Amino acid sequence: MKVSSPVRCMRAVDHTPWLLTGSIDGSVKLWDIKRGELLRDLNGFHSRVLCLDVCRSSRPPEEGGKEQEPAILAVGGSEDCTAKVCCCDQRKGRPISHRGLQVDMEP
Repeated sequence: MKVSSPVRCMRAVDHTPWLLTGSIDGSVKLWDIKRGELLRDLNGFHSRVLCLDVCRSSRPPEEGGKEQEPAILAVGGSEDCTAKVCCCDQRKGRPISHRGLQVDMEP
């Protein structure tokens, strides 16, 4: 696994071969550590990523489906006072949705 910028934080996704890394260049990457390859680049930050967290969840079924689909929610916080949330399909690692919000850190 090769990264383009020093990694500042990382988080393993329980019960999967996935690892999420956050770097000082603002990039967030989803890796398959079993195969040693990059699954997705979840960029969106404009400053260094300071923290990451993940949780397993579910999402509504695809059209015509009957069961909830497994999903991973990834949350990152950046030095520029922003937080991003990305929902990824647990089976394919592909992003389903990506949301950002500005957090005002001024007193």
